[in-house]
Amino acid sequence: MLGGLAVLSFLGTFAAVRLLLLPFSQFALDEPNARSLHERPVPRTGGIGVLLGGAISLGFGAAQLWLPMIIALCLAVVSFLDDLRGMPTGVRLLSHFAAAALLVWYTLAPMHPAELAVLIVAVVWITNLYNFMDGSDGLAGGMAVIGLGAYGAAARRARRAGGA
Repeated sequence: MLGGLAVLSFLGTFAAVRLLLLPFSQFALDEPNARSLHERPVPRTGGIGVLLGGAISLGFGAAQLWLPMIIALCLAVVSFLDDLRGMPTGVRLLSHFAAAALLVWYTLAPMHPAELAVLIVAVVWITNLYNFMDGSDGLAGGMAVIGLGAYGAAARRARRAGGA
């Protein structure tokens, strides 16, 4: 079942990214600048496909993740508007902190407020770090495969050991 879900999520993501790359490839381009590492314009809309792939899983046993998915959707809207028109850094950062605070509270409360604050800052930090890596042509994807592959291997090992 999980293998089929992974394939379905992959196919949904793949189809969305192909659609965004082919007919809409000129829609929201990231032009090379002093802060980017790519040498030619690249589409900025690939996150839509990734979000779609994650959303597919909601109907297949991950319904308890409805709030994190709504938070991700809200951040995707903010990011998409930023890609299209540009947005002040303060507004983007405030939206990241609000989303991180809601996510940390939803998934980890009750917890000591200082611990929650550290985790909120960590979520904002990793979100922005990953966004920075995304401009590095493949670094973000490679890190996702390595990081999520490690999580998957750990989960499989825990399951075999009787942890889940």
